This record gives sequence, C-alpha cells and structure tokens, in this order.
Amino acid sequence: MFRLVRHHHGSGVGPAWAGIVRATLTWRRRRCTSALRRVGMARTGCPWFRRGHLCSEPQEMSVKLAVLACAASLITAPAFAHAYLKHASPGIGATVKAAPPALVLTYTEDLAVPFCKVVVTGPGGKRVSARPRAVPGHRDELSVPLHIAAAGTYHVVWHALSADTHKTQGSFTFSVAD
Repeated sequence: MFRLVRHHHGSGVGPAWAGIVRATLTWRRRRCTSALRRVGMARTGCPWFRRGHLCSEPQEMSVKLAVLACAASLITAPAFAHAYLKHASPGIGATVKAAPPALVLTYTEDLAVPFCKVVVTGPGGKRVSARPRAVPGHRDELSVPLHIAAAGTYHVVWHALSADTHKTQGSFTFSVAD
C-alpha cells in the first residue's frame, strides 16, 4: 500500500531531488504511523519500521496472524498423535505353549477405553475374547480376557480410539501350541 522512496548516493539522483525524497518519506512515515496508532500499535510494533521500511495495516495484520499461527501449531503439535499398537502379549505372530488368560495390548498413546474394541477368534471362527478393560495405572494399555480351550491359530482384530479422538485399527495372529 505504501511504497518507500529512497535516495541512493551515487545512483544519479542529484541534490535537487533530495528534498523531494525527504518530504515524501516524511509524509509516508506520518501516514503509516497514524495508521498503526489506529490499530493500537506503537512505532516499535512494526518490524519493518525499525529497519527503515514502512508497512501498512494489512502487512502488520498478516505478520501478527503468521506469528499466531506458528504459536498455535507448536502448542497443538502433540494433539496430532495416533494410538498405534506398540506391543502385544502374546506377541504378534508368536507361538505360546499354554493358552494365555488374557491378551494385553500396549499402544503408543493414551486410549479412550470405552470406545476401543478387540475381537479374538479361534480356529473355528468362534469368538474367544471378552470386552477389553483398562489396565490400572496404564492409560495406554488394554487387557482382553480370553477363553481359549484348544490349540491353534487365533486372529486378533483391534480398533483403538486415542484420548485425542483419532481412530486406528489393525490385526494380527498368534498361535497356541498343542
């Protein structure tokens, strides 16, 4: 909106132009300063003003918005996390000698346990798991009681909802030896 007119030494601008350049700078500086005061900013509030440049209200507002956006993105950065499966017991693809009483799943983030679902099916496709429960003191773990009666391969399908409402899902198998 405002253009800075400068007098450069050695650029061919003679002394006759120097007074006009100074007058133009003074008029524009006054205009910018009064515009900044209207929006509640002092002369030091404009980063271009301190470096010898002039700025307009839209430029000033865009700087403020950019700083605010950067600050907001840094503050909310941890909120973009998802709860991915970090560890399972029995392990993913593992073969165990005896039927485990429960399946324990550990995730990378805290969970909203009431909205998480884990289904374990046995060799005949029969469901052998109960509803997942929270592990006391571990907001990133689920414990799923199992009712395994026979050896074979068991298929686990899980759906997790992290505390910040991001959904993730996956599946894996483990086996119980004879």
